[in-house]
Amino acid sequence: MPSTKQQILNEINTYIQSNGGEYSAWHVGVCTNIRDNLSGQTKTKEGLLISRQAYSSYVAAEALDYFVNTLGTDGSIGADNDTADIIYAYRKLADAIEQTSPANDTSGGIIK
Repeated sequence: MPSTKQQILNEINTYIQSNGGEYSAWHVGVCTNIRDNLSGQTKTKEGLLISRQAYSSYVAAEALDYFVNTLGTDGSIGADNDTADIIYAYRKLADAIEQTSPANDTSGGIIK
C-alpha cells in the first residue's frame, strides 16, 4: 500500500535510528523495482534494508531530498526517476562508508 511522505520519513528514520550508525552510514535511493535496482549490490550490510512505496514519484523524490540534504545520508535517483515511486534505505558496509566519506568525495555534490 502506498505511503504518504510523512509516513515514509517517520518509518525510514525510525528504522535508521534503531539500527545505529550516523546518517552518513546509510544510502537512500528511489527506484521503480527494488529487486532489479539492488540486484548484485555488494555495499549493503546484510539485513539492514527498508523500502516503502510512495503515492507518487514526486513524494518519493521529496523524501529522498529530505534524507540526503537535511539528514546527510548518501543518496541516488535511479535512471527511471520520472516513475520511481519506491524509496529505500540500506546501511552501507564499512569500506563503502569510507569510500563515500566527505574527505574522499570528489564529486562536488551530495548525491552519488
